[in-house]
Amino acid sequence: SGSMENQMVVLPVFDSAFELLDIPLLREEDNSPGFYIAVSGDGSATWRSAAIYDSPDDVTFTQEMVLESQAILGRTTTALASWTGGNVWDDVSAVTVSVDGELVSATSAEVIARRSTNAIIIGSEFAQYRTATLVSPGVYTLTGFLRGRRGTEWAMSTHAIGDRVVLISNSGIRFLPLEIAELGAERFIKVATAGQTLSTLDSESITPVGVVLKPFAPVLASADRTTGDTVIDWYRRTRLSTRITGPLAWSNPLGESSEAYEVDVWADGTYTTLKRTLTSGSSQVTYLGADQTTDFGAPQTTLYLDIYQISNIVGRGYRLRVAI
Repeated sequence: SGSMENQMVVLPVFDSAFELLDIPLLREEDNSPGFYIAVSGDGSATWRSAAIYDSPDDVTFTQEMVLESQAILGRTTTALASWTGGNVWDDVSAVTVSVDGELVSATSAEVIARRSTNAIIIGSEFAQYRTATLVSPGVYTLTGFLRGRRGTEWAMSTHAIGDRVVLISNSGIRFLPLEIAELGAERFIKVATAGQTLSTLDSESITPVGVVLKPFAPVLASADRTTGDTVIDWYRRTRLSTRITGPLAWSNPLGESSEAYEVDVWADGTYTTLKRTLTSGSSQVTYLGADQTTDFGAPQTTLYLDIYQISNIVGRGYRLRVAI
């Protein structure tokens, strides 16, 4: 009979799951060209770490970092409904997700107090949820949402079954910085679990355009037609941290080297025929009555506009589309 001593148990090495995320800014220290990657052990209890490799040509890979913590990743098994109710609680919608970790509930006060509490990416939309109801192991129904967070209100009507799901936390998510010249160029990423050989792994590609630097859409546009000209006003938002309470002065950082906007004037509500693009260095622009007569034949009682804040690096931000 053989001895049982000194026998070695070789545990299998599982692939790491990962998502490449060209998404809005998560931390102020990441306010530069680049994109995020979220890595998970794909449910393996033996997962300990993974190395991230980057390549511009899918041939020569450079190790960028090693992660020793895991993100929670998954997919939706139902489609999250569109939301047009604004910045209030969406207590109508529900979505079921299948994830490789545990989700927890929070109170309304906890969700409101910190934008990181139960923050989740569903497809391209950032949201915060209040209640996670366990359906079966790894499957939850999420309800009680704050929708369109971090400038993603444009994505609130883009959902489908199979949307990616990424829980936003400090665990398993890292920023991969790039040079400005590398934006718009395809890159290839491999993630190797400790013990894996890089050459055995397939890569995934991403063409980052610097969403992390993209200005949020302005809000609350209005038009003053007191004179023959039309004065258009709006409020800008910032992707950086703000301060609106406390003893110090109110702070709404610009996040750009200079303030600039473009306003597209469209012929009508189909937004298909561009009449003029107005530019401004502040959150106000005047559309002269004479220019309206040139463009339309007479000053207009309703204007169909797209308003953009401009990034000095990535150009136009997300649009505010209004009829005013």
